Amino acid sequence: RNPAIARSSPRWVWVALASAAAIVAATIWWALSRGTVPPSSAPLVELGVRFPDNHFPAFGLAVSPDGRPIATGIFTNAPQIWVHSLESSQTRPLAGTEGSLGPFWSADSTRIGFVTGSKLRPIEIASGSAAVICDLPPAAERNVGGAWNASGVIIFPAGSQFFKVAATGGVPAPIPVAGGGVPPF
Repeated sequence: RNPAIARSSPRWVWVALASAAAIVAATIWWALSRGTVPPSSAPLVELGVRFPDNHFPAFGLAVSPDGRPIATGIFTNAPQIWVHSLESSQTRPLAGTEGSLGPFWSADSTRIGFVTGSKLRPIEIASGSAAVICDLPPAAERNVGGAWNASGVIIFPAGSQFFKVAATGGVPAPIPVAGGGVPPF
């Protein structure tokens, strides 16, 4: 056996073992330094909304996208939308929403959409300014809700069909669905 090879073999083994140990130590250090992120758990929220005397829940309850206020229909002589602040625990009626059903929030939490009579309307929460978005198809007059996306499109049901309309106003257009099912959102 060649003495030069015999002397270099143990050294090569020690270099390989030291390299492997360094890699294992670096991997362990990297894994521990990253830390483990605990699974996200949303805090438990319990709601206690007090209605004024002789006022009862009506159709519709919608939590705003920012999670701070709730819009709900409250019924006395006629339904009306009220807003409950989760921050201050105050509940107040929105003037201009008398006779309305099915509140739903804009994606930016600044407006509420609702149906009253044969009209789809929005109301600005801060100013109380209400407008008309569109006349509803006849089957939508008993509509109890909708969805308002960040692109400014409102989708709502009318009978067994769904329609879409720009939040700035326009004519509702049916959403075609293959096979007559529910449209994908």
